Amino acid sequence: MTNPDVSVEKWMEILQDPGTTTPEALRLFRKLYALPDRRSTVWELGAEMGFPFFGDKRSLSTPTINLVIAFGKRVDRHFGLRVYGRDLDQSFWLLPFDSLRKPDGEWLVGKRGFIWILRPELAEAMERLGLAEEPREESHD
Repeated sequence: MTNPDVSVEKWMEILQDPGTTTPEALRLFRKLYALPDRRSTVWELGAEMGFPFFGDKRSLSTPTINLVIAFGKRVDRHFGLRVYGRDLDQSFWLLPFDSLRKPDGEWLVGKRGFIWILRPELAEAMERLGLAEEPREESHD
């Protein structure tokens, strides 16, 4: 599976294209940007987005994943940034994220599931465009 290199300038173009970056997709990236280390599990991000919780993590992860897949498909259609994998729907969700695998090839998994990390180029593009929210401090409960 390949996740193409996308420059900060290209991310700026993508973020400013209303046919590609919907307000809901931008809201998701802003939420992820504001989290400690710009990382989250899919269902924690779903909770941040305010998606309804019906007692099952899938109720939070499904709309989050669908939002990211739809974004990836729009990017592919408008900008031709191809992400290849066995399952095309699953490969499209990789585009906005840096690395979901450790150097040894294992998936990066936290106590609560797979961890999504915002690509640094996307984060910088958000900063340059004034779209980034202030990062939150990590809580030390």
